[in-house]
Amino acid sequence: AIAAAQQQLQAQTQQAMQVQQLAIQRAREEAKARTLEEAQRKAHVEAARAAEDSERRVVLEEDQRRRAREAEEERQIKAAIEESRKIEEERRKQVEREQQAQAKAAAASKLEAAAAKGKAKAVADPKAKAKAAQAVTQQANKDKESA
Repeated sequence: AIAAAQQQLQAQTQQAMQVQQLAIQRAREEAKARTLEEAQRKAHVEAARAAEDSERRVVLEEDQRRRAREAEEERQIKAAIEESRKIEEERRKQVEREQQAQAKAAAASKLEAAAAKGKAKAVADPKAKAKAAQAVTQQANKDKESA
């Protein structure tokens, strides 16, 4: 009976050790599985972060290109406005020069007409002749100064 009890105790001890070994093995497998799951979860999180970062970079690059394009368009518009302003200023100056030239031509023709009248009078009056010559000289000097 003692031997049977010892055998039974030994069998129970052996069975308990086997159960314990199985529990340890199961715990190790579960720990490995948890570690693997955590590693996969971390990998997914990191991949998602990388995708978000990549998307953010793409958006930022597109935004920078858009800003650069808008700045270039703005620069071209300003250059066109400045060029237009310069052309308009040059036209205004040209019109002004033409008006001055017309005014000078009109004054010269009036002077010539006056000189012609003066010559007609000068033939009759020597003082009128001297005045006409002086007026023609003065106008010629004024024309030289303004030119």
